[in-house]
Amino acid sequence: MKSVTDVASGVVLLGLCALGAYSVGMLPEEGGLDQIGPGAFPRMILICLAVLSCVLLVQGFLRAPLKRYWPEAKTFRKILLFIGLFYLYLLTLVELGDFFAGMDNPPFEANGGFSVSTFLFLLIALPLLGRRRPVEILSVAVLTTAILVFVFSWFFQVLLP
Repeated sequence: MKSVTDVASGVVLLGLCALGAYSVGMLPEEGGLDQIGPGAFPRMILICLAVLSCVLLVQGFLRAPLKRYWPEAKTFRKILLFIGLFYLYLLTLVELGDFFAGMDNPPFEANGGFSVSTFLFLLIALPLLGRRRPVEILSVAVLTTAILVFVFSWFFQVLLP
């Protein structure tokens, strides 16, 4: 084994794929020959992830070992800050969704919590990831949020929190 990090990551990802396969196996079966069931898309993603995990394992055995396994302290702090920001995003997503759903006259018909949370998350996350131009940050936050809301509400016909 030459690259411990690649091999360990591949094994962990394969374990997550096994857990996901177990969860997908508990979903209801397809309705008929022409219908795709609720487990089709997750199953396809899990298969792709399992194949890529195996590629990572093979590369881990073939690649030269890294001299340093941990990132610099500054990079590590950014990683932890981003994980905390993502956790805060998930909390606000649910809480704002519940808040808007409980209002008598909500400002959004649907997807309000998702829209506000995603927009704010991107406004904070993009500078954290190194983007500095305000026009770029604002346009990416607005367009990404708008496209996601449009795709989920129109194409998938799914209401977001």
